[in-house]
Parts: sequence; structure tokens; C-alpha cells
Amino acid sequence: MFQARTCWSVLANQLKDKKQALQHQVLQTQQRVQQLQTSLDKLLSLYEEYRKKEHLHALSTGLQERRDQRHFMKQLLDLQQRIQDDLSKTKQLLQQQQAQLKALELEHLKMQTLAENELVMQKKEQQKTDQRRLDESALMRYNLRAEG
Repeated sequence: MFQARTCWSVLANQLKDKKQALQHQVLQTQQRVQQLQTSLDKLLSLYEEYRKKEHLHALSTGLQERRDQRHFMKQLLDLQQRIQDDLSKTKQLLQQQQAQLKALELEHLKMQTLAENELVMQKKEQQKTDQRRLDESALMRYNLRAEG
């Protein structure tokens, strides 16, 4: 008698679990990208605000105050660069995770298909076995009637 292999369904379930975990990671990475983009936007607006202030008050402020303001603006630019670097790295990570997710989805689909094919083969084998038994039973009845 044909024994069904459970490996395909087990593998499909494992891939489903991995896929769900990766989907969660992708969601977290997307949120991180949004946070970084929001921080970058705020930082750019803050820098622009200070740049405008510098031009408006260039003559009325003292030398030390202008130097402090320029130093602060440089710090803002450095922070902006760090955020852009983080944003770039996070976007790359997101792309990698999305590629992994697509590969997992494809693999999961393969395992599901194999599991379904295994069930179809099991049903066909069971039908063959049942038909063989019915044929044997019918042949025995025929032979018993022919003898009796």
C-alpha cells in the first residue's frame, strides 16, 4: 500500500513560518526607512531655517555668534550625511529582504505544489488498490458461482 510522505507539507509549513518572520522583518525595515526619511526631512528643514537666519542676521550678529551658528550648521550637515548613509544602508537591506521574501514565496509555492501532488498520487494509489480489491472480489464471486 502506498504511504504518503509528509515531508512536503512539513517543509511547506517551515517555509511558511520563515516567510512570516521575514515579512515581519521587512515591515520593521520599512518603518525604519520611514523614520530615517522623516528625520532627514526635519533635519533639512532645520538646516534651511538656520541658513536663512544666517543670511538675514549676517550684519547684526557678532563674530562669535556667527561662528557658533556656522559650527552648528556644520554639525547639522554631518548629521545629515550620517542619516543619509543609514537610509541608504537600510534601503539596501530592505531590497535584500524583499528579494529573500520573493525567493521564500517561490519555494513555499513549490513545496505546496509538491504536497498537493503527493496527495493526488496517494488518492490515485488508493483508488487503484480499492479497484484491485473490488476486481479480486468480483472474480472470486464469479468463480464461486461458476463452480456451484
